[in-house]
Amino acid sequence: MEPSLDAFYRFDKGLTGALTLNTDFSATEVDNRQVNLSRFNLFFPEKRDFFLQDAAILQFANVDRNGRPFFSRRIGLADNGQPVDINVGAKLTGRTGPWSVGTLAVNQDSADGAPEKTDLFVGRLSYTLAAKSTLGMIATYGSPVAGDENSVLGADYYYRNSEVFDNKTVEGRIWAQQSSTPGLVGQDSAWGAEIGYSSDRFSGSLRVTEIQENFNPELGFVNRSGIRDYQIFGRYRSRPEESRWRAINHWVFGTWKYDPAGQLESRFLDLTWGDLVSHQGDAFGLSTFPQYERITEPF
Repeated sequence: MEPSLDAFYRFDKGLTGALTLNTDFSATEVDNRQVNLSRFNLFFPEKRDFFLQDAAILQFANVDRNGRPFFSRRIGLADNGQPVDINVGAKLTGRTGPWSVGTLAVNQDSADGAPEKTDLFVGRLSYTLAAKSTLGMIATYGSPVAGDENSVLGADYYYRNSEVFDNKTVEGRIWAQQSSTPGLVGQDSAWGAEIGYSSDRFSGSLRVTEIQENFNPELGFVNRSGIRDYQIFGRYRSRPEESRWRAINHWVFGTWKYDPAGQLESRFLDLTWGDLVSHQGDAFGLSTFPQYERITEPF
């Protein structure tokens, strides 16, 4: 058994460096059991301390699952969930002035146990503009499984203004990514845009995302490609006076996914006719969830 080392060093109040050698993840919490009744891969969150530290700095454009350019669970784990030895890893993360910086470099053994080793890298940089808006980019290189020259380059812009419409909040975001994989040419990008409005009484948002068929971030997470996804959300909240209920909410959430030919593949709606919240935090509601799924091939 080889000795392992984890070291952390704070360069200043905003920047932290981390180093890991022959990393031992044996004490990491076991994943919660999930049952997959769909034809798409499940998403298991990261639980290893080395990767969790300042993980938010490496997050891109609020892409939570499908279409993520970087997902740390791809490092040190094979596709079948078996551990892969990490020989050395270094990370620098933090904020300095208006800049947020995140870099991660790892050398790991190949996933199939071959003697070749794989170098992996991710870099994230963002700049805070006026009114808490940000402009950023991300770059990844390497494949933890194939060992080829896979890479991803992405850029994102986030806009936030809380001084419009009687101090209500308006938010907007736009992002784009491009992957490069040997043997995959064309239809290898992804993009998204969204706009939202938030207040205590009214909230709403519109979002569109496209994941092209050959978009392949091998250091990221994609479980459904070749789609264009439209999402809507709207909520109305009332606060009755002198009532046992603190708030009454009504909302609608919907998502529609289309294939490249424009045919509907999936539809999901959450129609909440009434959600009553008491002053103690108890809730009682009535909702319906109509769904549609078009299966084009066995799974």
